[in-house]
Amino acid sequence: MSKTLLRCPCGSQKNYSECCESLLTGTKMAESPEALMRSRYTAFTQSNVDYLFSSMTPELQQHTDRKDLQDFAEEVSSWIKLEIIHATSIASDDIHGNVEFAAYFMYDGEQQRIHENSKFIKQNGQWFYAGHQHQCSSHSHDHGHDHSHHRPAPHEAHDKIGRNDLCPCGSGKKYKKCCIE
Repeated sequence: MSKTLLRCPCGSQKNYSECCESLLTGTKMAESPEALMRSRYTAFTQSNVDYLFSSMTPELQQHTDRKDLQDFAEEVSSWIKLEIIHATSIASDDIHGNVEFAAYFMYDGEQQRIHENSKFIKQNGQWFYAGHQHQCSSHSHDHGHDHSHHRPAPHEAHDKIGRNDLCPCGSGKKYKKCCIE
């Protein structure tokens, strides 16, 4: 079975060839912030750092360490699922959008979760990822902890944080083991 006949990793229930593939290959642009979010998740499952980087605003690119992004994408042993919690409905003339999501993955032998509210901006007719605010720290589901009731002070993604720095969400963990993008 060819790769394009497989279900898209983004959870849309569509085949990859009918969903994120055209965005990742550059033959089509995302029509909404949610479509861009889904394609970015799919890019993470493929360690496609070129797409992850090119789908960011130029301002965010300046504050993103490409090597750290590549290292994280390669260190995740598997991506489990993407849940879209809420996406703003976008009128055709809107230039801002938000997508709240949770992404589940295996890292260092434990299931982790990233839960964030991503911001998107439309520039010259194209949607770009513009940063995020963390909703809670990622955590291991093996321990049954749910930090969803704890909403730390928002962290803007344009602050440059190293993978080994303490996570700005206040969890006390290293960024690479907590809320890394």
